[in-house]
Amino acid sequence: TAAALLIAVTYLHIASYVYTATSNVTPLPSSGGGGISRKLGSLGGLAEMAGVSLPTGSGSDQFQLFLEGLHSRFAADGLAKNTGIMKVLYSGEWDEGSHGWRRPASAISFVVRLFKPILGFPNYPYEPPDGARLQDYLVAKVHVTQDAKTPVVTITYDHRDPLFAVEFLKALDKVVDEQLRQKALSR
Repeated sequence: TAAALLIAVTYLHIASYVYTATSNVTPLPSSGGGGISRKLGSLGGLAEMAGVSLPTGSGSDQFQLFLEGLHSRFAADGLAKNTGIMKVLYSGEWDEGSHGWRRPASAISFVVRLFKPILGFPNYPYEPPDGARLQDYLVAKVHVTQDAKTPVVTITYDHRDPLFAVEFLKALDKVVDEQLRQKALSR
C-alpha cells in the first residue's frame, strides 16, 4: 500500500495538467425561410422531431463544409505555415540553436532505427513536420461534437498550455473560414 501511495504521489507531482479549449459554433439562420423542412411540410417537421438533420439551404451547406474543413488537408497546410504553432506542437523536433527541424534524439528511436533493417522494415529519412502530419494530428486531437437536437456544434482541443489551446482553435477557425471565403469568391 505504501509503495502504491508513493507511486501515485510521485506521478501527481510529475504529471502535466491537460486543459480543454472549447468553441461552440452555430450556423447562421437562413434568411430565405424556404428550407427543405418548409418545402416538405409535415414530413420536414417529422424529420426534425426524429432528430434527422436535413439540409436547409446554402448556409447549412457552408456550415457543413466548415465542419468538414476542420480535419482537412487544406486546413493542415494552412496551419503548417504558422511556425509558432508548429514549434509548440512539435517542440521535440525544433532546434532553437539552428532555427530548424531535426530528428528527435532518444534512445528508443535509436534502437528502433537499428533493428528496423534487421527485421526487414525500411528506415525512412527524417522529414520535418508538414501538412500531412498535422492533418493526422487534427483528426486525432480536434473533436467535433454535433447535437442532433440543437444547432450548436462543439469543437474541443486538449493541450498542456490553456492559452495555446485557445489560440490553436482560433487559428484553425481562421484558416478554415478564410479558405471557404476564398473558394466562394473564386466560384
